[in-house]
Amino acid sequence: NKINDERNARKYLYNLPLKKKRNPKRIFPGAEEHTLDLLYQMLKFNVDERISIKDALEHPYFKQYRDDRKLNDKTAKDEEQKKLQSGNVWLFQDSTLSSK
Repeated sequence: NKINDERNARKYLYNLPLKKKRNPKRIFPGAEEHTLDLLYQMLKFNVDERISIKDALEHPYFKQYRDDRKLNDKTAKDEEQKKLQSGNVWLFQDSTLSSK
C-alpha cells in the first residue's frame, strides 16, 4: 500500500510501535567510531537534522577515497579550480570496503 498524502503518512508514523534505541557497537561490532557516526547522521529521521550529501562525502569515513591534495592545488586551471572548490574531488580505485 502506498501512502499518498501527509495525513496518511502521519497516521502511519503514529501507529508504529516505539522501539528503544539499540547500541550500535553491538549491532556492528568492530566498526570504527567515524563509521558509526556517519551511519547515525544519515539515519536521523528529521530531514533537517540529517547530514547533507555534501557533508556526508566530506565525512572522515570517506577520507581514503578523497584526494585532498587536489583541494589545495593553487596552480589548477580556472575550470578545474571550480571543481576542486565544490568538494567533488574523488579518486576511486579497486578496493574492498570494510567496517574495520
